[in-house]
Order: sequence, then C-alpha cells, then structure tokens
Amino acid sequence: WIQGVGKTHRISFYYGAANGDASLLAAGPVLALATPEWYTASGAFGPIAPVSKSSLPAVEKMLAAHMRDSVVGRVGLGFENWGDHSSSGYVKGTYLWDNNEYDLPAGAIIHFARTGEADALRLGIASAEHYADVDTIQYSAGHADWAGAAHTHSHGTVGHHTADNPNMHHAGYVQGMILASYFTGDPACLEGAKGIADWALKNLKPESNVGQMERAMGHPLMTLTDVYEATWDDRYLRGAARLVDWATKWEHPVRSGFLAPITEQPAFYSGAPFCGGLLPSALLKFNSWARLPEIDQMLERVARWTLTDMWRPGAGIMSKGGSPRRKADPQDIASHLRLMRHEFLRTEEPLFLILPRESMVAGFGDAAKDMGTRNTELVFNYLPWFLPLLADRGDPQPEPEFEARLKEGELRLTPGGQADVCVSVRNLGVAPAANLRMSFQPRLDFTVTQSPSTPEQLQPGQGTDLCYQVRAPERINLTCDYNRISYAHWTASYRRDGKLRTAHAWMKIALHTAP
Repeated sequence: WIQGVGKTHRISFYYGAANGDASLLAAGPVLALATPEWYTASGAFGPIAPVSKSSLPAVEKMLAAHMRDSVVGRVGLGFENWGDHSSSGYVKGTYLWDNNEYDLPAGAIIHFARTGEADALRLGIASAEHYADVDTIQYSAGHADWAGAAHTHSHGTVGHHTADNPNMHHAGYVQGMILASYFTGDPACLEGAKGIADWALKNLKPESNVGQMERAMGHPLMTLTDVYEATWDDRYLRGAARLVDWATKWEHPVRSGFLAPITEQPAFYSGAPFCGGLLPSALLKFNSWARLPEIDQMLERVARWTLTDMWRPGAGIMSKGGSPRRKADPQDIASHLRLMRHEFLRTEEPLFLILPRESMVAGFGDAAKDMGTRNTELVFNYLPWFLPLLADRGDPQPEPEFEARLKEGELRLTPGGQADVCVSVRNLGVAPAANLRMSFQPRLDFTVTQSPSTPEQLQPGQGTDLCYQVRAPERINLTCDYNRISYAHWTASYRRDGKLRTAHAWMKIALHTAP
C-alpha cells in the first residue's frame, strides 16, 4: 500500500426475486440510461451530436475502434491500476502510467453520450473513480501541501504508479470526474475535482504557469472553469481570471501563439501547438461568461497562427519544438477543434472550416493510424465539437466544377520585400456559384492587401483573376528554417444549388537574404 493512495469500496446489494440475475452487478452499478439523442440534446456535454448524424463515417469508425480496442480493451488491472492505462515510456523498453492524462474519463463518457456504448461509460466511471482515489494525493508525510493534488503520469524508470509529484502541467482534466458524479450521484469524484482545483488555486504564480508549455496554463484554467461551473464558487472564477490575464500578456504581439518553451526541446518562435488547444478551449469557456471582445480577437489570431504558422503540406499540424525529427501530423488538429468551430461560427471565415476538415479526414479517416491512449483525450474531448458543424453545413467539400489555381507555386521574398499573389478562379459548372467569400491568409507577420475586386458570384463559365499584395516582415532571423519557410492559404466558400461548397489552394513562401 503506497502512502497517499486511497481506495473506495462501493458495495451493491441484490435482493428480491430468487430467480433474478445478480451477475448484473458484476459490471458495476446498475444505471438507467437514456439515448444518445437525449444526452447530446441536453447540452451538458457541449455542442456534440449523436454519431448517427455524423457526416464523416470513416472518422467515426476509427474513433469507435480506438475506444473499443485500445481503451476499453486495454484497461489496467488490479487493485492499483484498474481504470488506468499504460503506454510506452520516454526510455526505450520502459512504460509509463498515463494517470488519465488529458482526461480519459471525460473522453470515454462523451463517447458514450454520442454512441450509447455502455462499455465506454463504465470505463469512464471506473477511470474517474481511479483518478479520485489513486491518482489524487490523499496524504503526504513529506509534503502536506500536496494533499488534493494529482500525480503526473508516472514513469517506470522512476518508480511506482504514484511516484511523480504534482505540477501545473497536470493540474487539470477534472471534467470526467465531474461527469461521473453526475451519472452516479456519488459526490466522491466531484470532491476529487475540487481538491485539484484547490491545489491549483494555492499554487497560482507566474513562474508556475507562465513561461512553460501551454498546458501549464491551459490545464489549471480548464480545471478552475470546470469546477466553477459545477459549484458556482467564486474562488475558482477569480483564480481563472488571474490566469486569463496572464494569457493575454503571453500572446506573441506579432505572430500570435503563446510564448511557451517546450520542456523536452527548443520551442518554435512563438510557442507550439502541442497541447496548445487546451488553453484556447479554457479561454472559450471563461469568455462564455465574460464576453470580452479582446479575448475573441486574441482567439481568432491564435486560430490563424495554428493554421498558417503551424500548418504543413499534407494537412499536418506541427507539435513540439524545432527538432527535424518531429514532423507535422494531421491528428494534431484535434485539440484545436473547439477553437476552430468557435471561430468559424463567429467569423464565417472559410479558413477555419476547410483546413480543419482536411486535417480530420487525413488524420482520422480510412488511412489513419491509431493514436495511442495518451492522445485519446486530446481527440475525444475536442473533435466531437467540430463534427456537428460539418453536418449542419452539409459537409461542405471542394468540387471539380469550381477551378481555383494559384499562378505561382512558390513565392520568394527578401525581408521587407513585396509581391503580388494572383489566383485564377473559374466556375465550370452549370449553376451559379453564389455568396462567394474568398481570402488569402499567410503567416501573421506578413501584411496582405486583399483583392478589392472580389465578385459576389460567378455565373456558369465565368472566371476572374484575384490578386493580393503581400509584404514580408522587415526584421526576421533567417538562420532558422521555421522562420524562413511558411505556407499561405487561399480559401473560398460559396453556394451552388443552395449547398455550401469550398475551395482551397496553398502556397509556399520562402524568405531569403538579398544577393
């Protein structure tokens, strides 16, 4: 028995008719369950929809297989580990216990709410109860102030399941515990969530939250907003407001992104998308109450930074730091999808609809690789918010009858230099392309003058050339490929026969020193 570990025993009694089936209790408490339509319509899980209404069946198939095989099928066993999962460690041949990192309980429960898969619900509740007992520090003789906090994921190289101390990187993911309490009526998980929030409140200081990777601020901010919503205790709201204030000062003033070094290796110029979607998601929840226009404006800049600064051909999104061994992965869009949904609904800018959909299909479609259990929560807690947006808009996609072609495949500029980027657009269909919305979006340190001649519609056979003046930043360090090479997007949305359609073309921009 490791110091600080709790274990709660829940006893169920079967009584009544002698010919009943008491084995029903073996799988856990008997729960009266509703349909996915009822759960998703409640709004308690955010703007999600039943899987039956999804417009991306290949993505749904991949999510279902992952939950069934990698999560429910590979749960840890035994007194200490039931409800948790292990994955490969940072040293070859070792493992680590995930300690429900990024909120696997919530991911499993949300999957149940969308699909009706009761095994996912039972796993989610078991994981939440494990989190409240084993992954939460009940007592520490050497660190009394750790009580109520959560252990980080524990490496097999340093000791047992609960070997690692708490920190702000992991002072989060309490939504699953809150949802488990709502399903069972048992207050233990909600009390566990409050304990983590209380520890975060006591330890909020700039050196703990600012200057580290985005999750060091995103996780406690999500924790405080989630627990405030569950308790309406103003202490948590005031703590969240302090973090929001720091976040607004942490945004890069030119290129956006949050100025966060990465623990394992050097960061990009202005933060990195690794776990980067957690902080905007927490800011979204806070601003649903505060309604501050400056936060909305900042979130739009962060969304543009993600899709320009961090985008690479193949619909990939970069992850951690600048190592050449780290490649862009389309699955990395997942944790940013709450933000992308919000920004498209707020601005109707096609960039926020087209590029996330392309990454989703590439990362989670027919050719997708399994994501691994440590990434489960970064997908299941965020991706379902974007799916109803696609379904509600008719799953807009490009069509061959609308031709959009950049006249140059690559733009070369010197710092401070400028050039015109021209796009040839033609309607090859038999019906008009109406309600046209088109824009050219490079990295935010480039200046763009949008074309003044954008037509509102194109009749059948009609075409036009659109030109955008692009100016490069004057002062920039070109010894780094990350600063020197970037990608810009021309995107469009339009309606044909009443249905929303899209178009997308991208361009490489290379900065170089003058000869």
